[in-house]
Amino acid sequence: MNNISNFNDALDAAINKEINAVNFYKKAMNIVNYPGAKDMIADFIREEKRHVQLLKAAKESKDMISVGQKSLPPDLEITKFLVDVAITENSTPQEVMIAAMKNEESAIALYAQKVKAFKGTELEPVFHELMQMEKEHKDHLENEYERNFMPDN
Repeated sequence: MNNISNFNDALDAAINKEINAVNFYKKAMNIVNYPGAKDMIADFIREEKRHVQLLKAAKESKDMISVGQKSLPPDLEITKFLVDVAITENSTPQEVMIAAMKNEESAIALYAQKVKAFKGTELEPVFHELMQMEKEHKDHLENEYERNFMPDN
């Protein structure tokens, strides 16, 4: 993501990042044995593939309007309190979800850096929308995590 100088470069980099996320989850799918974790990973793969399609459509139309428009509640910041975990054959759905949330958190941080780096250019709103899209995904994961693994909250 270092050689970005225009809208298409920005979206190509974002598309590649989302494809890498798909590949990460496909690899995880081949590692885990727990059926619930496999189901969760399959959902993540579908979501990341949807992101790829959204970004490709935005690139084709030169329009980021349809990406990342949901108004988000305040960040639950659950990932701040969780330790990174590697996905293994014995990973539980909870561990898979932690890895996914950490992955989304990393993407948000990357896009936030790009927003600052491209401030005042045509790429600033592009990276802002990409960051927003990742925040939406993280928000969804954190809400599911809270619902499933923090029932007292």
